[in-house]
Amino acid sequence: MKALLTVSTAVLMVGCATQPRFVKAYSGQEVPHEQVALLKPTHAVVIESIDGAFARDTRTALALTSVEIEVALLPGQHVVIAGYDNGYAGSTRPIELKFEARAGHRYLLRRNAQGGQWNPEIIDVTGREECWNMGTMLNDPC
Repeated sequence: MKALLTVSTAVLMVGCATQPRFVKAYSGQEVPHEQVALLKPTHAVVIESIDGAFARDTRTALALTSVEIEVALLPGQHVVIAGYDNGYAGSTRPIELKFEARAGHRYLLRRNAQGGQWNPEIIDVTGREECWNMGTMLNDPC
């Protein structure tokens, strides 16, 4: 079943954001918070698609602003296509990542640019609150 990426118009607004914006990456009714997994791209990491649903509406907002985003996913296997664009440099091609999401877990989608290569990764940071705020995400400490 392909997930539908539902984007709130609030995500597209440019400006200072103190609260994260939520994107529901599944179709159907809302699922209780504890029954979903959350995926957060770090600074300048751009989600191109999740499970085949194109995220065009979120691309510009996420790449060129400091809007903090949290994507709600149902538990199970997911395919994320990600790129990198910090306004000065970007990836030449998006990368496909597969991962198993668990209910109640938090995942970071972060850059891992070793040797100048775009090599994103998804890591589980459940229970590591220091890894889940926008301030530390700029330095990718986790």
